Amino acid sequence: MDQKPSSYGNQFAFLTDENFLKQIRQAERVLKELKPILDLVASKEEGEDWKSRTLIPSLNKRSMQRNAKYGWTMAHQITLAKYFDTRDLEDCLDAFDSYFVSCYEENNQRLYQEQRNINLFEIDIKQRRILEQCYTAYEQEMYQIVIPSLLLLIEGVMAHLLDTNAFGGKLKEELKKLTDVDRELDDRESILYSTTVFITDHLFKKHDFLQERLEIINRNWILHGRDDPSKWTKADALRLFNVLSSLLFVLKEDIN
Repeated sequence: MDQKPSSYGNQFAFLTDENFLKQIRQAERVLKELKPILDLVASKEEGEDWKSRTLIPSLNKRSMQRNAKYGWTMAHQITLAKYFDTRDLEDCLDAFDSYFVSCYEENNQRLYQEQRNINLFEIDIKQRRILEQCYTAYEQEMYQIVIPSLLLLIEGVMAHLLDTNAFGGKLKEELKKLTDVDRELDDRESILYSTTVFITDHLFKKHDFLQERLEIINRNWILHGRDDPSKWTKADALRLFNVLSSLLFVLKEDIN
């Protein structure tokens, strides 16, 4: 008796398709890179000390550099999954600002409120009043008042962290010495690394006053009265609150 051709083989023919196999290999590479992050998230849920774990430079440093390029430093309040979920964003300031502002505003501003409370608790008592006024002004959309004040606070925390009387460019160079980009990073070092990238390469970047304004806010242009305050935005203010939070976390870890 003649047997009917089996369709079994045809059902799985896609397994030999080169495009399908290419996608599988790509997915395997991504999952391999993501595994350390997923392990870190699981370890936090289980109460394991994050400082005993490390991150893989091949994935995390690239992601941190990309986020920090637009001023979004790694802060302790934001989850790793959310912080690193920027792979598919368009590589431009507006896309990153929109993503991170939405992170702070979702769920009735849960992340913003959490970071606000922690920053006010961690800041030196001598600077707490001005930070309180920064948050009040921010909530009234008075960003032109908030941003120069936050820069003063950020520079003060940097000096405290480094235990130095240096300021401006010299302070930036001292901060840069703290980071070692040739090895894996733990939680504290990851936050410090991303913050250093933004501060040294962008926020404190030397930029001639006769040249065109940079796309992202610059400490020198603002504090020396060369910038256009009408261009300062909600995202700029949140960006600086986030930088302050990152520095305060590292300072607290060093003290403890």
